[in-house]
Amino acid sequence: MNLKSLNESIRTYYRRSGLLDKILVGIERTGKCLDSLNREDLASIDQFHTRGLDASIELIQLAQVQSSDCVLDVGCGLGGSCRLLASQFGSKVVGVDLTDEFIDVAKKLTEIVGLDSMVSFKRGDALELPFDNASFDLVWTEHTQMNIADKFRFYKEIARVLKPAGRMVFHDVFQSGAGVPKFPVPWAKEAKFSFLVSEDKAKEIMMSSGLLVESWVGKRDVSAQFLNKLVAGFERSAKPPFGANLLMGEDYREKLQNYESNLKQNRVTVAMGRLLKV
Repeated sequence: MNLKSLNESIRTYYRRSGLLDKILVGIERTGKCLDSLNREDLASIDQFHTRGLDASIELIQLAQVQSSDCVLDVGCGLGGSCRLLASQFGSKVVGVDLTDEFIDVAKKLTEIVGLDSMVSFKRGDALELPFDNASFDLVWTEHTQMNIADKFRFYKEIARVLKPAGRMVFHDVFQSGAGVPKFPVPWAKEAKFSFLVSEDKAKEIMMSSGLLVESWVGKRDVSAQFLNKLVAGFERSAKPPFGANLLMGEDYREKLQNYESNLKQNRVTVAMGRLLKV
């Protein structure tokens, strides 16, 4: 499959018709008023990664974010981490994502919560980032590289847009040693759209791309605990009106159950890290 076909397949996988309207209706069903909505009210849907907001806060601590940082979020989704960084630190943040609908919704949600003067979004390919060399102090990415086959090019592009001695932080899923993962999972319906590598291989690719690994923190156990609790609640709870299920589709329970099983059986693992451009 060539890159153009792969990108279109990924866009199709994540695309959800009428997503913005569904989110706005879901917000109203929770009793929130759009006129007084704030960033925190969106956390159940705009932190679309393992452990949600808690994980992003941990990644902030790892990143050592400064108010003067110009930040790029690669694979920003609905822009939750972009808004979090801007609201907490006053940083200028740019989000880029392959999926048009995610970018459209990210812009609207950012406008609604009044952060559009600090946060902007562009549709773009992580392998051809639409930015000049040495544009950013910090590149942030959560749960993006799993859909990218050409890891070297992905990390090389991140290194390109980082300023000298710039930092990159990640929160990602990696292949582990106990066999092929079960599908579907939140990031892929089939194995052919999932491009997991081992942690050792990822480190090797990062280093060869001009990024020095400064910190690497395993998050498999805490991620498995989070998913176990989430999956255990399926039997006693109805589908939430406002949550990540809106992004995963009708089979969201199966995807999360498989993800939880993959972690429990050590088929996949989760880690965070900080890297330095060298």
